[in-house]
Amino acid sequence: MLNKKFRIILLFVILILSLFIFYKIATTYAVFYSEVSGTASKDLAKWNITVNNKNIVTGIAENFIINSFSTTSNANVKPGKIAPGVDGNFLISINSKDTDVSVRYDITIDVSDITNNKITLDSVTEITAGNTLIQTNENTYTGIIALSTMDEDYINDIKLNFIWENAEINNANDTIMGTTESLVIQIPVTVNVKQYLGETIIPYI
Repeated sequence: MLNKKFRIILLFVILILSLFIFYKIATTYAVFYSEVSGTASKDLAKWNITVNNKNIVTGIAENFIINSFSTTSNANVKPGKIAPGVDGNFLISINSKDTDVSVRYDITIDVSDITNNKITLDSVTEITAGNTLIQTNENTYTGIIALSTMDEDYINDIKLNFIWENAEINNANDTIMGTTESLVIQIPVTVNVKQYLGETIIPYI
């Protein structure tokens, strides 16, 4: 009889211990899972960038065909038209205000559609925030937007300026282009945006 009671008590103790151990394991796992998933959510940096008001959250290259020029004033050329002796330009606007990491952007200008060799890319400059661009390839320019500079007012506006040299030797070609009905000069521009990790930006030589 005594042995039977002892076995019952022993089984009861083992059951209690088993339940306690199971409880500890379950609560420990719950705490661990909560901490891990919470940390992952907290550390996920925001990445929200627009280029010319187009969201490119994937951070990969986006292509833009620019065919609308702002031109310098010239009494001999109709406003909004580009012609010999006139500068034309357009803007690429990069907004990274809702981003939690430093940003690198590479702007590549495809000039292969410009058949007139007197129309050339004159300059690529950031005109709003005073950011310095580095030419990193023949027609590629790179800029860095540091995390420390980002706020609602920090936008990089990159001005691409073209000139049409008025050369007497090129009059025949200029005339053909100038008399073409609804002439449009299309310049594809690729903007590649990614996180800047402190790598050295090597200038093009």
